[in-house]
Amino acid sequence: MIRQHSRLRRVYTLFSAPHGLRTTDEAMLAELDSQLQQSGGTKFTLQAIITKADQLENGGRERVDQMKSAIFRAAPTCLPPIITACPPKGLKFGIELVRKSITDCCGL
Repeated sequence: MIRQHSRLRRVYTLFSAPHGLRTTDEAMLAELDSQLQQSGGTKFTLQAIITKADQLENGGRERVDQMKSAIFRAAPTCLPPIITACPPKGLKFGIELVRKSITDCCGL
């Protein structure tokens, strides 16, 4: 059980934008959310990272919005998801937000 780890501050879950959320992903989020709520939110926080957003074609924004909605339905206490992309050519984004989230969480 996650709540037994006394030094744990945040649980990150990564989801591939091209694959979307699966039923098992939603079940995992719901379980993590349940453990978070049982701890009163004092043990750890939960944050989703949606990766590979650069690989989405037309309707990519809608796909990401659907994933965000599904994340919040399964885990209402989840922090807002971070969207990342690392295309071979072009603008990379989201990586600095992930780094900031980790350092903020650890108090660095």
